[in-house]
Amino acid sequence: MTFGWSSKRSDGQAGQTTINENGRCAVIVLRTGRRRTVTGVPSGEPAAHRVETPARTGARPLLPVPGPGTIRANRPPGRQVSRHRSASTGLFQENSLPCQNTFMGSPNSNKTFSPIRRRTATLALAASATAFIANASNTGSAASICELDEATNTALERLNNYRPTPTELQFHELLMARVIRMAANNPRRPFCATIVDRDGRLMAEGINNSAAHPGKHAEIVAINAYIERHGNNDWSNTTMYTTGEPCAMCLGTIAWARIPRVIWASSVETIRQSGIGQISIGAIELAARAHEIYQPEYLLGGVCADVMDLLFRTRPR
Repeated sequence: MTFGWSSKRSDGQAGQTTINENGRCAVIVLRTGRRRTVTGVPSGEPAAHRVETPARTGARPLLPVPGPGTIRANRPPGRQVSRHRSASTGLFQENSLPCQNTFMGSPNSNKTFSPIRRRTATLALAASATAFIANASNTGSAASICELDEATNTALERLNNYRPTPTELQFHELLMARVIRMAANNPRRPFCATIVDRDGRLMAEGINNSAAHPGKHAEIVAINAYIERHGNNDWSNTTMYTTGEPCAMCLGTIAWARIPRVIWASSVETIRQSGIGQISIGAIELAARAHEIYQPEYLLGGVCADVMDLLFRTRPR
């Protein structure tokens, strides 16, 4: 068994004492970093009978293998102990060295970790990272993380099943042609949106200006223009036409405004292929997920897509 106790010398220097199994050899580690060996002291004798003798000149104290429960000294900040076996005696020897294992890698910190604690922390971190990557690889999209409930599935099915009549489609194409002509004036980012009433009369319009502000997408600009002219009301009488499928930001604003009808030309995937980054989630799915606040009459994509897709593919880079 290994014993240890705190000791205090006559000069006031506190330290730590460790004794091996036979009680014949001990090392006193002082808080000043110096060491003294104690020999010939049985483990059962009181502290008054301990005799301190200096270690041999030029030699470091040789220690037996420390057992469990050994009480060790509080080492000075910035120091660590290196232990190795002596080739001549076969005993373990400790050297006090400058500590390189600083807390969180900060050289100015006085907190130190033993190599075992550092290895344990590293293994725990690696295990956590592995588990996180494994979970992430199993989640391909937002739908797999948050499954669609029954109400969302019902809203999604209703929006996907909408089909305009030939007369309605011809009306949509006529109004979309006007939006495409406006977008042609902004060839690098040909996004344009208009808000019309049920009869097709223009109420507001917007052209993408994300170079000046990241939130100035065409749909947002058109909504702001509508509010300036008509106030934040009577959205139920409006229809939005836009050259590109609304992104998550734009569809969210459309949902909060509760614009009941939205028509677009090019899809998110076509816009991505033209070199313009997009959030890869469709407007219809977003609208279905917002069913608690937004129940649009219909959302329709692909109107005049053949013309608008060509503008996106051939836009100047």
